[in-house]
Amino acid sequence: MTRFLPALLATALLLPACGSDDGDDGGTGSPPPASSEPSAGGSLDAPSDPEPESTPSSDPTGTGEGSAEEETLATLHAGVFAAQCASCHGFLLEGDLDLTLDGTLRGRLLQDSIQLPGMPLVDPGDPANSYLWHKVANTHVDVGGSGDIMPPTGSLPTEALDRIEAWIAAGAPE
Repeated sequence: MTRFLPALLATALLLPACGSDDGDDGGTGSPPPASSEPSAGGSLDAPSDPEPESTPSSDPTGTGEGSAEEETLATLHAGVFAAQCASCHGFLLEGDLDLTLDGTLRGRLLQDSIQLPGMPLVDPGDPANSYLWHKVANTHVDVGGSGDIMPPTGSLPTEALDRIEAWIAAGAPE
C-alpha cells in the first residue's frame, strides 16, 4: 500500500487542473467563467440559448396545465361543471339543461337558452351574449332572463367564474 501512496498523492494534486478548458486556471484554482460563445471545437457542453422562464400568466393555476387560453370543454367540465353543476344538471336535468360530458355537450351549449330565447347558452367568443355566463355571473335578469342565479346556493368561486368566462371568450373550444 505504501508504494502506491506517492502516486495517489500526485494524482490528487493534478486532478483539479484537469477540469480547466485551457489547462491554465490563472492560479485561482477555479474553473474559467462560462462563455456565451460556443467553443472553437464545437463542444457539446457549450451553453445553448436558455428556455424562456415560465411566467405566472402562462400557468395561472400553478398546475402545469397551461393558461386559460388552453381551457377546453373537457377541462372546464372536469374542473367546474362536474363539481359545481352536475348534481342538478346531470342526471336530474333541472331547467332542461344537461351538462353531462358526452359528444353532444358543446352542441347543447350552443343552442338558445329556454329562459331567454334569442340568446344562446354559449356564444363562442362573446361571454356578454352567453346566457350561461349571465346565469353564473348573476346578471341574467339584467339582460332579460329569469330564474335564480346558478348555482342556487350562491355564486361560484371566482376561479370557476374566470374559467367559464375565459373559455367562452376563447371561442368555447371542444
